[in-house]
Amino acid sequence: MKIIKALRCAALVVAFSGGSLHAAPHAQSSQSYQIYLKALLYESQGNLVMAQQELTKALALTPDSPSLFKTAAEFSFRLGLMDEAIAHIEKAIQLDKDNAKLYILAGQIYWTSGDKDKAEERLNKAVELSPDEAEPLMNLAMAVTPRDPKRAIQLYNEYLLRHPGEVDVRERVAQLYESLEETEKANETWEKVLEWSPSSLRAHLALAQEAEVSQDTVTAISHYEAVLVQDPTNLPILLRIGELRYRNNEMAEATEAFTQARSIAPTSVSANFWLALLHEYKGEWKEAIALLEQVAAKSPDTAVSLRLSYYYSQAGQNKKAIAVLSDLSKGEPENTDFLNYLAIAYEQDKQFSQAEKVLRNLVDLDPNDAGTYFHLASLYDRMNRFPKVEESLLRAIQLKPDDHMALNYLAYSYADKNIHLDQAEKLATEAVALDPENGSYLDSMGWVYYRLGKFDKAEIFLKQALEKSNDTLIWEHLGDVQSAKGSVMTALLSWDKALQVKPSQKKLKKKIKRALGRLSPAERFTYFINRTKSRYQSLKSIKGLVRIQVCQGKPCFESRASMSYDQGGDLRVEVPGPLSGPVMLLVKEQGKPAQFGAIHPLFLSNQKDVTQAFERMSSLFSALLLTTDPSDLEKTLTVQKGDLFASSNGTTLGVNGGTGELHQVTFSDKGDVLRLRSYDKSKVPLIPALLEWENPQTGLVLRCELLNPVFSFDDARRHEEKK
Repeated sequence: MKIIKALRCAALVVAFSGGSLHAAPHAQSSQSYQIYLKALLYESQGNLVMAQQELTKALALTPDSPSLFKTAAEFSFRLGLMDEAIAHIEKAIQLDKDNAKLYILAGQIYWTSGDKDKAEERLNKAVELSPDEAEPLMNLAMAVTPRDPKRAIQLYNEYLLRHPGEVDVRERVAQLYESLEETEKANETWEKVLEWSPSSLRAHLALAQEAEVSQDTVTAISHYEAVLVQDPTNLPILLRIGELRYRNNEMAEATEAFTQARSIAPTSVSANFWLALLHEYKGEWKEAIALLEQVAAKSPDTAVSLRLSYYYSQAGQNKKAIAVLSDLSKGEPENTDFLNYLAIAYEQDKQFSQAEKVLRNLVDLDPNDAGTYFHLASLYDRMNRFPKVEESLLRAIQLKPDDHMALNYLAYSYADKNIHLDQAEKLATEAVALDPENGSYLDSMGWVYYRLGKFDKAEIFLKQALEKSNDTLIWEHLGDVQSAKGSVMTALLSWDKALQVKPSQKKLKKKIKRALGRLSPAERFTYFINRTKSRYQSLKSIKGLVRIQVCQGKPCFESRASMSYDQGGDLRVEVPGPLSGPVMLLVKEQGKPAQFGAIHPLFLSNQKDVTQAFERMSSLFSALLLTTDPSDLEKTLTVQKGDLFASSNGTTLGVNGGTGELHQVTFSDKGDVLRLRSYDKSKVPLIPALLEWENPQTGLVLRCELLNPVFSFDDARRHEEKK
């Protein structure tokens, strides 16, 4: 205890005698210390005023203590008594000229009082006294930053040369480069921060944001994910990652991010909104509605309500869509967007009179809006009120003479009804001139010429229309024109193209059936073969599993295999075996012999027949077997039990006399036969489900059955009728 008391006394002598251990203690020091302790007690109680008064008493007793003057400066600084704080700190510096901490405090006081020059002077002195310590430099750099950020950067960098591992200092440098818009240097500095501290959140966030500015979403996501490693429940970061994934079309990853965000915050408006968008992307309207209803309940918003009405419409919940849009319209009765959407919702619900009322309201709000009259015309068309259609379209054109949509609509309506054809020609010509690349407008022009009996002109425009749009109605129109010109065979092929685009057209099928009744058996056969050839020529690929069966006596070998066919005649069939090794592998490229390999004895001993069977199938898919000479067909045509058979180019083709489906090909050079059975007609008409090849000389039969294959075609577009 005596030793501790002695040390305390020594400390008092140092603090209250001006800092010299050799100064003789005196009675005032002990009294001053007691007053100093009382000041500290007041400070701990938050009473700085009383603390300052007591400290003033202590200074009167010990006027040569730099520590007491420093404390007095701190108290005055905290009380906002800047003049007193300056006087006290300057007295402390006078008593202890080599104490860097005094100069730091002086710099802070001067900087706060507004004397920037004096602050820098004092802080420069602090750095001069302690060049290797961070505190003086950091204070000086912060002081000069507003006036000279480049000098601040220089100060920080000088310090980093001696202390490269000071991550906080590097982060400050990076932030200063950002404030100067020196992006490259900022990024380099942030990267350096990560070298020293790979977990720096500031660096990852800064680099992520800069990557976003540069549209480098991959880099941005990687930095955001680095933040998540340290903070896996950071909701804003999860939402940002999800949004970037969504914008990158990485829907599975976006769903994962938003789902995780929702698990953290089940009622999060952002998480539920984005998940609704993801369900919208997949056409999952029920799930999208459930999520967006939560968003709308928690955060009512016009845009959310509009989107929710769209979801209701897509899900067939038209009355709910109407309810949402009615509420929006009541809130803003003159909002024309809301009224337009409401009219559409009524139309979808077949409440045509209500839709008309809404559109008439729009006309009252803006009598000069051509778009409203166009919408009215479309509505009246659905209501079979043509005079109103005509009236509305004429008004739309009057208000907006270059409204090519209205011009085309009226032109086609006249042509379709076979009235006012001269006016229809004028209207269609104007529409095409305004938008010459529009396939629908070219179709209208062709249809007008058809009605006028100008079939050659009609055919020209309709073929141009098909170059722009593979539309079922355009194909039908072209067939009608060709039929009117007497080219029934060509017309039938055009109508069949229309069926390829949209198979469920009962009226068109009846039209085709009537036209077929006007053909001779030879013409019917030629049409059937050309139709099948057209279907095969548009076949781009077949992918999927097949069932292979090979028989030569008993027993038969049967196995599933993978098959792929690509346009141009490339065919690959692989029968898997043990340990993933193929029992049989055949690769047939167009114009080249088949490459064949097998380990199964049945395939090995019948390599020639198996290869020939698949070569026949390949030539069928590529339509090479269907290259026929019409004169040959006429000479060789026979009818057997209602089926039609004819020979051309060394093959005999057999088709079903009723449906026209190809069901047999006999090859005269080898005597082999390829028999076909049709696939589901509603899905892929005329493409076979089962191909059976037989060589009568060797007795080998190979059957290839397609098991739910995926077909693709050169023109996979499937357009609904536009008019």
